[in-house]
Amino acid sequence: MVGTDLSTAALSQENISELISLYRNGDLQEALREGDALAVFFPESPVIQNLLGAINFGLGNIEQALSRYAAALKLNPSYAQAHYNLGSALNNIGDPEAAVLSYATALKIKPDYAEAHNNMGNALKNTGKLKEAIVSYETALQLNPNSADAHFNLGNALYDTGQSEEALQSYIRATSINSNRKDFWQSLSRLLANINFTSYSENVSDIFIKILEQKTVVRPIGISRQILKLLNFHPEYRGLFQKNKDSNVSNSMEMICRRLAKIPLFLRIIELCPIPDLELENLLITLRRDLLLKRHSVLDKQGIRVLQISLALHCFTNEFIFSMTDAEESAVRALELEIENSAGNADPSELYNLACLASYRPLHKYEWPQGFVIPKDLKPLFERQVDEVLAAASIRTEIPYLDTIKNKVSTAVKAQYEENPYPRWINTLAHYRPVYIPAFLKQTNLRLLDEAVEFSNWPDILVAGCGTGQHSISTASRFANCKVLAVDLSLDSLCYAKHKTNELGVGNIEYMQADILDLDQLKRQFDIVECSGVLHHMANPMAGWRTLTGRLKPGGLMHIGLYSEIARRNIVEARKLISTRGFSNTQSDIIEFRKEIIDSDDDALSTIKTFSDFYSTSELRDLLFHVQEHRFTLPQIQRDLETLGLNFAGFEYLEAHVTSQFMQNYPDPDSLYSLESWHDFERKNPDTFKGMYQFWVQKS
Repeated sequence: MVGTDLSTAALSQENISELISLYRNGDLQEALREGDALAVFFPESPVIQNLLGAINFGLGNIEQALSRYAAALKLNPSYAQAHYNLGSALNNIGDPEAAVLSYATALKIKPDYAEAHNNMGNALKNTGKLKEAIVSYETALQLNPNSADAHFNLGNALYDTGQSEEALQSYIRATSINSNRKDFWQSLSRLLANINFTSYSENVSDIFIKILEQKTVVRPIGISRQILKLLNFHPEYRGLFQKNKDSNVSNSMEMICRRLAKIPLFLRIIELCPIPDLELENLLITLRRDLLLKRHSVLDKQGIRVLQISLALHCFTNEFIFSMTDAEESAVRALELEIENSAGNADPSELYNLACLASYRPLHKYEWPQGFVIPKDLKPLFERQVDEVLAAASIRTEIPYLDTIKNKVSTAVKAQYEENPYPRWINTLAHYRPVYIPAFLKQTNLRLLDEAVEFSNWPDILVAGCGTGQHSISTASRFANCKVLAVDLSLDSLCYAKHKTNELGVGNIEYMQADILDLDQLKRQFDIVECSGVLHHMANPMAGWRTLTGRLKPGGLMHIGLYSEIARRNIVEARKLISTRGFSNTQSDIIEFRKEIIDSDDDALSTIKTFSDFYSTSELRDLLFHVQEHRFTLPQIQRDLETLGLNFAGFEYLEAHVTSQFMQNYPDPDSLYSLESWHDFERKNPDTFKGMYQFWVQKS
């Protein structure tokens, strides 16, 4: 199209096709230039106006997009595709009621418009009309049985109406048609996380494996308990635990390793995350010990290597939190010397010894791996324990810093997270349908005091305390056209975050080392500020919160996560015991105190074993051994919000049954936004905010 003299040319299908090609290839700025040029010379073309609507919407120019769609429909009121596109735009910006009207018009013009029936279902679902939405999806599938989108959307609606088995079949059909859609797999994992398994299914096991193979579909720890529930019905798996109870593991160690190695789902889940299950942990501790202490008498070293490597990856991921005997300590020291003197020999015994050592110590701590020729069998182990660690460390000079960390508590917190970057993760959860802020508000059922605020379609977001990157990656994928500045005290955590961000190809995050107390130096304000699990670790949480409020634009949104005084009552008792007994925050003391909790019959201490944080070193240190901790009550939070000029907009991440129970006791819809009502509810249900209070506020 470039170079064409449009003043004398006639609009051709070639012009249209070229514009569509630019749009589909993501060259939106070029498409906008070409489209605007065509519109000047062909102002009566509804097709050009419609395409410019789609291009502008893709660029986040919402008003221009709506204007172009209106222009297309003024030129041709019977233009079904323009009505359809207008409906999609309206639904995406949080106006599903208007979207329904646009889709209805498109379908009146073109009753067999399968995509319009499908998207009509989405709009109806967003207005709460689930039964009508299901009818629309089913109509779309009658017209186009191979529509992966319609199968997926039908699955979502069926799931929301409690029809889990039917939803599962819809999701499976959607993934069979298009296996590349991450959101399909995400919804499958959400459904599987809530199924009550009564038997083992190889098909379900295969689905879990496919979910775990993808880097950004789910946080594996979130589905680990459900995977173990499924595996408990596996014919081989349960019997191995009985052998452990009967003290037969040592006599059958090689056989158990070979059998576990034939259960792919078991291998995948232990490789990817800590496992919150003490029965399984006990089996793995026993196997690890026998693999080490009986290494000279093992007959089939090659046959058990698959299990050995998975076990070593698991121990690295949980940061070697398993307890050890004195015999193991002595054997590890001997093994270190043995390997240092013979590294480079790739015979089966040497590979066995390397895998043994890697289940007790991180290989990157040694000098000899630098020149070691890595055998193919051990490549996954060296990639995780050496290559990725060195790659993250090499990024240190690339991360800018705002100022020297000066506050005493901030310095201590920084030191903690330098020693134990929190948390170590392999796969994480990202969003695949980023939304504009108004649509986000509807999705999360937030209520604003100032509804007149016009939110940016290109939001600047601050993530204050991003840790190792899971939070920043989630936020960067959640909001359409956003740019994220993610800051943290710990340079080691930031290195890991940036390394994983680069690995996943996420391009809209900037990382910086900074103390929240110094963020006034930025001299800029943000549309959204997120700070979860950070303020309660500051010397003066209000000082930090006040600084963040200053970085938020008037009318802007802030997400906060704070510890509950009520919900953490047992954590408080454990922290007192740690202080009384003189435990330090060293690895050995953390493991020793953890073993006391495991062996304890005390009810308060036993509840700590239910936290997933109990199953890795950095997370347990954060849970019980943190250098600084404050806790809050909801009345206190209400007073703080009033002091800061912030208005409570609603909780997020509450489990559905909690909200349902709350509404039964407080049926007035306004109660959802009353911290007084929630405080009353929490006193009667003290574990409601076991994780944290996670809520949104708006700046006055």
